[in-house]
Amino acid sequence: MPGAFHSAFHQYAELDKPVWTQVSDEAGNDVQVIAPQGESVVFECRVGAVKG
Repeated sequence: MPGAFHSAFHQYAELDKPVWTQVSDEAGNDVQVIAPQGESVVFECRVGAVKG
């Protein structure tokens, strides 16, 4: 269950290039989502799980 959410939007995505979504878990509790397009990152966010 999500307990915290932090996101940053760095730029607009270009319509003529693909945007890939990369998801990884960090230390077993947080999930990091990054969306690169070419050499730039369009957005990134971290979702923290409720510890219980």
